[in-house]
Amino acid sequence: MSFLNNKRVAFFATLCYLFFMPTYIFADFIYKNENIISPKAIPKIEQMGQELYDKTGVKVHLIAIQSLNGKKIKDYEYEISKNFKAPFIVLTLALKDQQVDIFSSNDVKDKFDKEGILSPFTGSIIPLLVAKFKKDAKNENDKYTVALFNGYADIIDQVANSYDIKLASSIGNTNRDMYHFLKIIFYGSIIFFIVLFFYYKIRGKQNG
Repeated sequence: MSFLNNKRVAFFATLCYLFFMPTYIFADFIYKNENIISPKAIPKIEQMGQELYDKTGVKVHLIAIQSLNGKKIKDYEYEISKNFKAPFIVLTLALKDQQVDIFSSNDVKDKFDKEGILSPFTGSIIPLLVAKFKKDAKNENDKYTVALFNGYADIIDQVANSYDIKLASSIGNTNRDMYHFLKIIFYGSIIFFIVLFFYYKIRGKQNG
């Protein structure tokens, strides 16, 4: 086969790859994903982000990285936000550092409840991140995907509500039910082990 034919084959293969590759490869609202967010969740995240942006001009970015490499998460977000045009919101998870944060331009800080979303008790992210899933790699990745998806959807819905608009892509109460179910399991487990701890402590004193 001639060199020219080889070039034609390579061009055709590249064209086919670009044409048939999954649309989430061109993800715009998921700014970074270092093998943390499941590909199955990406199209829905992109859909929600795009609709909010089209209707409000607010762009919500999602970043899921393995490590901050010694940086503080706020410093990391500040540096990377220089690539974004206001108004924007950035939800960031650094997996190995066990840190999650939300950073935004000043013009949208009052459009969502950052402290509420990041609350370790009633928030839409952290209780899911610390929930105990079945111990295998797949379910661990699912846990991070569910937590980030839930938090991203929460931000999207809150911003939409602040502009008094409805989103066709909103998940509404679909994942809220799952979230509350997992939260009940999480806090129920804590209460159970606290009760168990005091039970054996009291029983030990009685036997002693």
